[in-house]
Amino acid sequence: MIRLGLISLSLIFSALLSAQANFSGGIKGGFTASQVSGDGLAGFNKAGYCIGPFVKIAISDQISISPEILYITKGSRKPTNPDKGDFTSWGYIFHYVEVPVLLHYKFDRFTASGGLYVAALTKGIEESQAGLQYPVANPEMKKTDIGFAIGGSVFFTDHLFLEVRYTQSVSPIRAAPDPLNVVPWYDGGMYNSVLQFILGYEFGKS
Repeated sequence: MIRLGLISLSLIFSALLSAQANFSGGIKGGFTASQVSGDGLAGFNKAGYCIGPFVKIAISDQISISPEILYITKGSRKPTNPDKGDFTSWGYIFHYVEVPVLLHYKFDRFTASGGLYVAALTKGIEESQAGLQYPVANPEMKKTDIGFAIGGSVFFTDHLFLEVRYTQSVSPIRAAPDPLNVVPWYDGGMYNSVLQFILGYEFGKS
């Protein structure tokens, strides 16, 4: 799936190069807050991070396309609740290499964005109430996460910007681990939901 995405990106680049589009690039990184639909937990309680490079292809003064390669952590966490005598915490930690392709529309210093992403799983960990970590199994994680992304960014200078993004899986990343369901592949499965708070620097504008 990642290979297919890269081939598609190369075809897009070729078409844009022939159209004499303007290119810039940069680096971005920040924090994530995530949850997993279907795991019985609610709330964006899993803190993580994302980092990686991006390329921006300007089609016009307002419209541009940016492919990215991000290393990102996702997952979920059950927080403790001492007020109710609950001191246990458990959850999931997922590591991905993610390739988003976003379409941007610029309004002065504010830019609205939307697009799709495909991500390759590098590590899936379940953390027990005792704090022990072990690979996710029964059922295992799927190797790819496919979804959409929406968000916006604000430029503080010509190069420095702050971006807020929401991403959502559109296909299950794992069958829901319901011990009462004797046919676990029958249910809706688990999906990643992630909020990203990103600081970026764009250089090489032309």
